[in-house]
Amino acid sequence: MREAHIWTNRPVWPQGMAEWPAEEPVPAGVDWDGFLGRSPQRPFSRAIHPFKWRGFRDYGCGALGDMACHIMDAAFWGLRLGAPERVELTSIEGASPVAFPKSAVVTYYFPARGAMAPLKLTWYEGGKRPPALPQMAGRELAKGGQLLVGDSATVYDGNDYCNSPRIVPEACWQELRPSLPPRTIPRVPGGDPHKEWTAAIRANNPQGCGSNFEYSVPFTETVCLGTLAILVGKSFTWDAKAMKTNLPEANELLYPKYRKGWRPQDVA
Repeated sequence: MREAHIWTNRPVWPQGMAEWPAEEPVPAGVDWDGFLGRSPQRPFSRAIHPFKWRGFRDYGCGALGDMACHIMDAAFWGLRLGAPERVELTSIEGASPVAFPKSAVVTYYFPARGAMAPLKLTWYEGGKRPPALPQMAGRELAKGGQLLVGDSATVYDGNDYCNSPRIVPEACWQELRPSLPPRTIPRVPGGDPHKEWTAAIRANNPQGCGSNFEYSVPFTETVCLGTLAILVGKSFTWDAKAMKTNLPEANELLYPKYRKGWRPQDVA
């Protein structure tokens, strides 16, 4: 496969706000300082807590950080993507110094992986969708999902959690169905990743969990690089070994900054 398209209907919370919300009294029982953590000191607002914090740059990761860990998982795992070489901010609407944008399109460029060809993966959020593909004739795209476009066939999954794949168009599915290889990849027991995780902990078997750190850390790195492109409003190249981009302003955001009282030396 050389091309992938992944999209989400998120955000379903406000984004693109130009200013911080007005201050409100902190409700009883809310540890506002604890919620803020290392982030800058700011007044409480119900426009932030308990749910809408996802849209603010200080607290969340926007739609990409919220949903790519789910929808992009199958592509990252199945296509053995690893780190991208370049991340491109293709479009953005409602850019703001306070919040993530109303919508964005981010394109990742992955190098060849062994015998697997280089791959272009495009992420769409905030109502943006992939272009019409002839393979999808007669099908309406779901609110969120993915298209993995191959030379001989295309996989479509109209689900946020990568659990409803199908080959399109239908004629291609019927042609390929008799020659599909047997299922040899272990399935999540009962389809419940939470139980898989707890079972791996109880058995002291990190590899028994699909989200173990060896997999989830590089996956998270890739997702966050797309968020980084949205934050700086620019495209960049990524040096995975040196852990830096070719943009000084992007490199400034790679590591967290801590307010006084929450620095590592303050809480050690």
